[in-house]
Amino acid sequence: MGGAIYYSIYKAEKKEEQAREFIAGALWVLIISSVLLTILVFVLNSRLLRLLGASGGLLALGKEYIAVIALGASMQVVGTGLVPFIRNHGGSFYAMVSMIAGFVTNIILDYLFVWILEQGVSGAAWATVIGQVLLC
Repeated sequence: MGGAIYYSIYKAEKKEEQAREFIAGALWVLIISSVLLTILVFVLNSRLLRLLGASGGLLALGKEYIAVIALGASMQVVGTGLVPFIRNHGGSFYAMVSMIAGFVTNIILDYLFVWILEQGVSGAAWATVIGQVLLC
C-alpha cells in the first residue's frame, strides 16, 4: 500500500519514471515476500498449528488446509498488494470487480467442492486459492 501511495504522489508530480520504479519495487517485494511466506508456512505448518492449540483431528485438518493454502499464498500476497496500484491508477471499478469476482468464486466453489464433490477441508482450501487467482 505504501508503494501505491508513493506511486500516486510521483504520478501527480509528473515524475513518471519514479512512479514506475515504485511499481517495480513493490512488485519485487511482493514476489519475494510471497515466496518466503510460502516456504515458511510449509516448513512451520505443524508448529504453527500446535502453537495455536491444535491437536488430534483438528491438527490433521489444519495441516491439510494449510498445505493447500500455502500453494496459493503467493497469489494472495501479490493480488492483495496490486489492488491499491490498480485503484490508484484509475482502475477503482476494476479493482472492486476483481475482488468481488474472487469472493463470489470462492463461495460458489466452496459449495461445489465441499458439498457436491465432498472434498472436505482441502476442497474449501482449493476454493480459496482459486478465488485468489481471480483477484490477480
